[in-house]
Amino acid sequence: MPPATAPARGVTEPTLDDLLVSLRRVLAGRFDEVWAAICAAARITPSTRVADPDTLTRVLEATLAQGGAARISGQSLLIRQRSARTLARLGQ
Repeated sequence: MPPATAPARGVTEPTLDDLLVSLRRVLAGRFDEVWAAICAAARITPSTRVADPDTLTRVLEATLAQGGAARISGQSLLIRQRSARTLARLGQ
């Protein structure tokens, strides 16, 4: 059985960079304001660029609380994260 961090048939866990890119695309001029709120809720600094899996989960969950386009970005990445973890646990 592969380790829990192994990619699962092309489904990989998202990274914090994936979230930042997504938020920058959908938020444009509001990025800094929304990112600061997400960071405060997730208890990280806005300059954080690498997150362990548990921290990333907190950040994605904090993103859901923002609503609108930010929520949709966070939701899609949270689904990707959960799918990758489930498939890894199943050994697929």
